[in-house]
Amino acid sequence: MDSEALCSSWGWSNPPEEVIKMAEISGGCGGVEEGVLRELGVLDPPTFARLAATRPGHMTFIEHAAEEQPAKVQPIVEKVAALANGTPFYAQLRILDPHMSMKSPSVVQRCRALDCVLMLVEGTRPVLVFSNHKAMVRFQIMGRQEREREPLVTEAGDVPLLAVGSRDDISAIISQVDSSGDTYSLKEDQVWHSASRETQESDAQRELARLLDHAIEAGASDIALRPSRDGTYRVRLRRYGILVSPRTAAAWSQQMASEIIAVLLNKSRANESSTYFRSPRDGHISYRSSVGDAFLRVSFVPRNHHGDLVPRHSVSIRLFSYSEKRIDLDKLGLPIEAVAAIDDAVRMPNGLILFTGPMNSGKSTSVAGGLGRHAEIYGDKQKRVSVEDPIERYLPDLDQINVPTVIVKEGGKIVDDDERFTLILRGLKRHDIDVFWVGEIRDAETAEFCVSVATTGCLAFSTIHAKDTVLAMDVLSQWVPENKRFQLSEAVNLIVSQRLVPALCPACKRPHNPSEQDRRQWQRYMAIVGEDLALPEAMFRAASHDESGCEVCDEGYVGYSVLCEVLPFDRKVRTAAGALVSRGGDVEAARRAMAEARELTMVECARRRLAEGAVDLPSILYL
Repeated sequence: MDSEALCSSWGWSNPPEEVIKMAEISGGCGGVEEGVLRELGVLDPPTFARLAATRPGHMTFIEHAAEEQPAKVQPIVEKVAALANGTPFYAQLRILDPHMSMKSPSVVQRCRALDCVLMLVEGTRPVLVFSNHKAMVRFQIMGRQEREREPLVTEAGDVPLLAVGSRDDISAIISQVDSSGDTYSLKEDQVWHSASRETQESDAQRELARLLDHAIEAGASDIALRPSRDGTYRVRLRRYGILVSPRTAAAWSQQMASEIIAVLLNKSRANESSTYFRSPRDGHISYRSSVGDAFLRVSFVPRNHHGDLVPRHSVSIRLFSYSEKRIDLDKLGLPIEAVAAIDDAVRMPNGLILFTGPMNSGKSTSVAGGLGRHAEIYGDKQKRVSVEDPIERYLPDLDQINVPTVIVKEGGKIVDDDERFTLILRGLKRHDIDVFWVGEIRDAETAEFCVSVATTGCLAFSTIHAKDTVLAMDVLSQWVPENKRFQLSEAVNLIVSQRLVPALCPACKRPHNPSEQDRRQWQRYMAIVGEDLALPEAMFRAASHDESGCEVCDEGYVGYSVLCEVLPFDRKVRTAAGALVSRGGDVEAARRAMAEARELTMVECARRRLAEGAVDLPSILYL
C-alpha cells in the first residue's frame, strides 16, 4: 500500500507532513520491524550491521537492539511495532482533536482502564489511541458481541480507527480531564498531614514523613532519591549546596522504596492514572507536620533501563517554606550595594529588574525580597501579579498565577507545552497590572513580553540563567527581535547576578594563613576573570566534626552566604548595552564599558566575604 492510500486508511484526507512521513516509513518497511528501525535512522549503519550479526536466535531484532542500545531504541519500541504493522503512531496528540464523548465520566473511566483516549482525525473520524501496540491488538481482536457492548465504540458513534500514541500525552489527558470536559486544569495541591491516621498506619508513609521532618529540621533545600540496579534506593539531602547522608533513612530496601515512590506519585498527583510512563513527570505536595509546613515540588525521571520488570525513577524533592509572609530584603544577607540598588529600582514606575545566576542560587528569593520592598513602599496602591511554573513560595501582596500542566482552548484543542506559559502572559496584558513577576525568561515570547511591559508603564521582575550581569544582557538579546533590541537596552533598570556558597560556622571556624597553593589558585582565578585583587592575608577555614566536635554545624558550615554582582543601568550603561545588543560598532568596547559600570563584581564580593571570615577559599574559587 502506498503512503497516500495508507494515510487515507488512517482517516486523513489532508494529512500533515509528519503523518505523510510516517506513512512512507510504514509502507516501505514491508511489515518488518527491522525495516522501520532502519528508516527511522536512530542507529548508524555499522551499529545496525553489528546488531544484525550478533542477534541471539531467541530474540527479535528490535528486542536485541533495545537491549544493546537502550537509550536510542527503547523510547521508540512502540512506534516501531505500530508502523511495522501498518498502524499510525502519534508521538504528539496535538494533531488530533479530543472526541466530545471524553466529557463523559464513563468514557474517561474506560479509557483509564485501557490506557487509551478517544480522539478525532481532522475533527470528524473517531480514533482510539492506545499507549502500546499490544493493548491495541487485544482491542482489535475483540469478539463481535463484546465489541457491541464496548462503551468506547458506542459513544464514538462510528467504528473507531485504531492507533498507538505517546503514553505521556495519553496519561496527561486522562488524569487532567475534569467532569465538564471543557478544560484540563491543575488541581489544588493536596495537603498531606503527617499525623493523619492514614500516615500512621502505613510503614512507607511513616518512613517518608520521618525523612521529610528531618530534612525540614536540618534546613535541607533538596532530597535526592537515587535508585540502584537492584531496586534499592540511596537517600541524600542537599545542605549548603552539598549532598550529605541523612541521619535517618539513608537507604531503602527494594520493597520500601517501591512503596514510598508510589506514595509520592499518588500524593503529588504526578501519575494519577497509575500508568507506566517513560518521560519526566512533576508534581506538588503541601506537607504539614509538627516540625513545620513545607511545599514540596517533586520531579520523577524514569531510568528506562531495558529489562527492568518494575519501573525505577530518579526522584528529586525540592522543599520550600509554606508560610505566607513577606520577604524582608534587608534580612536576605545581600551585600549593601545590592540592597541599595534593588531599593532604588523598585521605586521606578517602569522598567525591568533582572536576577541572573545558575539553579539554586537564590534568584527567586531575591525577587521576593524586591517585591516585599515594593509592597512596603506602595502597599495596596499598586497591583502586583506573578506568573509561575510552578509557584514555589506563597507571598502576600501578590496575585500569584500557577501555570496549569495541561490547558485546552475553547473547542477542545490541547495547548502545546511551550505555549502554556505564554498563553497566560498574553491574557494578563489586559489585566490592569502595575508590577509583573515573570517567573523565568525561557524563550523569545517571555523575553518580548518583559521588554514590552517594561517599556509601556509597568515594572517587571524576572530571572534568567546566565553567568554574570553583562552576559545576561547578551543572552536576553538573543531572544528579542532585532527591531526591538533598542527597547531592550532602554527597558532594563538593574541586573543582579548572584551565587549561594556555604557559610563557615562562626562557632568552630579555624584561622588559616594562605599557602603557596592558595596563592597560585587565586592568581589563576584572577587571570580567568580579568581582575587584579590581592588574596587576604588572614582567612578562615572549615573544621570537620571530628576536629571540632561542634554541635552547631555540619562539617564546619551553617547556612549560606550570598555573593552578588550589581549592574544598575544609567545613561552610559544603556548606550553601551544598546551597542552590545545591536551588534553595531565595537562590541568589545561596549562589554568593557558595561563591566566597568558594575557597582560590585562577583570577585570583589567574594574577596570581601573571605576577608570577613564568612566563607573559605575553596567555596568562592571559579564562581
